[in-house]
Amino acid sequence: MIPVPPCGFPLTALRSLSRDNKFTVEKEQVIKLIRAIVQIGAEQRAPYNATTTSRVPLSEPVLRAFIAVAEHVDEPFRQICVLTLAEIREYPVTIEMSR
Repeated sequence: MIPVPPCGFPLTALRSLSRDNKFTVEKEQVIKLIRAIVQIGAEQRAPYNATTTSRVPLSEPVLRAFIAVAEHVDEPFRQICVLTLAEIREYPVTIEMSR
């Protein structure tokens, strides 16, 4: 199981996701990190047992901020956020709602 990231990660991710379009590089790096966390969490399950679920250590506020980016029409990273949310739904993943 993946350990929950330190307390600073959710705060940094929230701050980066809520910034405007002048900080696209920072927002892009946070989105890449969230995608990596989801992908690693999904790959942790045993490939021979499809009934097991994996746990992804994302807090509820980070997931809500990610959804807000996906819902914003003028956001340049909207499509990749929608794709990531679809991947989260496709994988047999349980989101850890840690605060």
